[in-house]
Amino acid sequence: MPARRKPSPRRSNRAAPATTRSASAARAAPRPRFSFGEPVRWSLLPPTIYALAETADRSTSLRSFATFVLAITEPLRQLDELVALAERSANGDTGAGNELCSRLAATAAGAGQHGLDGLSKQLTPSANCECAREPSPPQGFDLGYESLIDQRAVSALLQITARLHSRCDSESRESALVSVTGLAAASSLIAGLVGAHQRGGKEAVRDHMTRLAADGRLAWLASAPDDLETN
Repeated sequence: MPARRKPSPRRSNRAAPATTRSASAARAAPRPRFSFGEPVRWSLLPPTIYALAETADRSTSLRSFATFVLAITEPLRQLDELVALAERSANGDTGAGNELCSRLAATAAGAGQHGLDGLSKQLTPSANCECAREPSPPQGFDLGYESLIDQRAVSALLQITARLHSRCDSESRESALVSVTGLAAASSLIAGLVGAHQRGGKEAVRDHMTRLAADGRLAWLASAPDDLETN
């Protein structure tokens, strides 16, 4: 009688489906549909900050200079964070959309306004301002130079803000949009300084600061611990 063959053990496939699913999920992970890019080109800031430090009056305290730098760069920081939230919201992140709305509401209510207290004074031309007679090109659009602010990212932020507030009352919607445009407008001060440095180095930065002071756009510094002056 022939020997009975022992059945060979069956290979278990229990672990295979999980591995297969993991690999399949990794391959099928969708890429974000929308990408707004970086709203602020931070690499352009250090040379301008160094130029400001080199041209500041010798009597300017470190505390006053730090206050000034933080104030003019705070709008950039907020724009950077808000655009990141807007991009996540556009790609389906409901929590990011809620956070964006909350942040804008806080900004409109006066919370989180560090560095923006002088915005209205920065944007209000003085009596001797000649901007109406001699219009200058918008900051950040100097031909041949890299812009500090990516206007496309800011525009995307405005669009997402409008969409998120589409079902809100008109006052809330307008308040949110004003918060975004206010931050963009406040960033024009440092954008102008960066543009000046790109065109003419630290001497151009000093001249630009002198014009800002003459136009009254640095009057808000009077509330700082010390006054910042230029040579």
